[in-house]
Amino acid sequence: MNKKVVFYCFRDSKESEGQKSNVINCDLEQAHKLFDEEYAKKKNGTCEWDHFDITVNGRVLRSSNE
Repeated sequence: MNKKVVFYCFRDSKESEGQKSNVINCDLEQAHKLFDEEYAKKKNGTCEWDHFDITVNGRVLRSSNE
C-alpha cells in the first residue's frame, strides 16, 4: 500500500481571509528534510510559516506545534 505523504505549511493571517498555506506532496524522506529545513529557519527567526507538519495517510506524523 502506498503512503500518501504531505508536507503542510501554514501562516496565520491577521486579515479575515484566513490562513495562507503551502501543500507539498512528496515522499517521507523529502518531507522530513523539508521539516528539518523549516524548523532550523524557525529557530533562527527566518521562517515565513507560523507552523508546519507532516501527514501520512491523513494522520499527523510530525508537527512544529509539538
